[in-house]
Amino acid sequence: MDFKLILVKPRNPDNIGAAARAMANFDLENLSVVAPHVPVWRESVEALRAAVGAGHIINAAGVFDSIPEAAADCRTLLGASSLHRQNPERDVIALPDIREYLAGRESPVGILFGPEKTGLTKDELSHCHAIVNIPPA
Repeated sequence: MDFKLILVKPRNPDNIGAAARAMANFDLENLSVVAPHVPVWRESVEALRAAVGAGHIINAAGVFDSIPEAAADCRTLLGASSLHRQNPERDVIALPDIREYLAGRESPVGILFGPEKTGLTKDELSHCHAIVNIPPA
């Protein structure tokens, strides 16, 4: 299955780099960002430093103004959320059940991650087919 990670309004270059590095560890290469914080994240030395061995993922990433644009090619879009103080209007899938949920679905599957400080808003989650519940550590 083909996956696309979409970061919404990322602000921290180290987190962008860490996401790219984690993607590389799982042989994933399709990264998009929505409305990244200025200065342009792609040019950030910190992001590339934190992306040890995964700079090519950052350099190839698409930059979009909106979630619908970034997820236009996704057949399924999942929003990652702890659901802290949220009452979801979508199916909620526990992380261990993700494989079962995706069985028989077409790819690419987009996984949406929100800003570091706030996570995804109710409006941002409204673009998703379902929510993957990732409880805070």
